[in-house]
Parts: sequence; C-alpha cells; structure tokens
Amino acid sequence: NGETYDFDRKLLEDFCNLSLHIDDLKSKNKNYEIGKRIQRKLDTLKNKINKHEENLIAQVCKHLSEQGYHHVVMENLDNSFGKCFISDENDVNYNRRVKFLGLSSIKDKFEHISRKYYIALSLVHPHYTSKQCPICGGIDDDNRKCQEVFKCVQCGHEANADINAELNIKNRVGITVLCQKLLKQSDNGSYLPKP
Repeated sequence: NGETYDFDRKLLEDFCNLSLHIDDLKSKNKNYEIGKRIQRKLDTLKNKINKHEENLIAQVCKHLSEQGYHHVVMENLDNSFGKCFISDENDVNYNRRVKFLGLSSIKDKFEHISRKYYIALSLVHPHYTSKQCPICGGIDDDNRKCQEVFKCVQCGHEANADINAELNIKNRVGITVLCQKLLKQSDNGSYLPKP
C-alpha cells in the first residue's frame, strides 16, 4: 500500500560520526586503540540501533496482523551487497552504512518476530527482481537505467523501481507456475527457494 517504515537516522548519524572520529584518530596515530569509553559509546549506539530495528519489525508485524495479513514475502538476499564506492555527504561509504544498520540480519530478525504474530515468512530468489517486468516478464539491464525508475524496454511498463521489484517478489509466490518452479513449501505454509 506504499506505507514505509524507516530506521532511526539520528542514531545512525551519531554512530557514523563517532566511527569517522575514530578513523581520524587512527589516521593520525597508526598505533591508536579504541578506549573503553569510546567502545562503550559505540556499543550503546549499536544496541540502540538493533533495539529500534526490532521494535520497528514488531510494529510492522502488528500492523500486518491487524490488517489480516499472515504471510510476508522477502528476497532471500545473501547479504553480499557487493562493493560500493559511493559515499554520502559526510563521507561515509554506503557499504559501511549497511554494516552499521545490520541489514544482513533483518531477515532473521523478521522471521523470529513474525512467528509471535502468526505470520509466515516466505523467501524468494532475489535474481532479477529489480530488472524484470511484472507485466511481460522481460528481463533487461536497460529496464532500470537509474535507481528510482523502472521502464520496460519490451512493453513500456513504467513504475517506481522499488514497487516494481515488490511486484516481482509477490508474483514469485502468487503465480502458481513461478511458485512451483522456484519454491518449495514448508510445513507452516511458507516458501523457501529451491536450490
């Protein structure tokens, strides 16, 4: 429905700024070791980020359950986001932000928390979800020339790139032919990618 949930950007900025400060200290002194006070501050910020993520996932699960949804579908990302050399305005590399946020563990956290709300979690192959057209099925690198916009070179379908990927993820469970070819069903009704 287009509703979004966001991480705590202030906590992440504080964590990034402290990490940049540590980097600066290390660049000035090769033998620099993080002191107990700074390490405690880093740990506290990381714990707050983790707690916020868990609360956010619980909030999402509660909302879904109240709306009558009992099945969630996610990409089975292998957490190797590749090398990215893009930095933000504060000179923090994107890969580092992903690591700070703990995005690699979101799937596991969601699976654990969703059980409490009787929500099944299905995982689908992530291959081509951002480059595939949900209308004609065409896959082409030129379908996604920029980060935000998807435009199919075969049929002309145009959409927000994230919403387009969501449709492909949903279709992999919802369309019987794709589901049978790509997924295996577990005992609780959720799906997992076939090897």
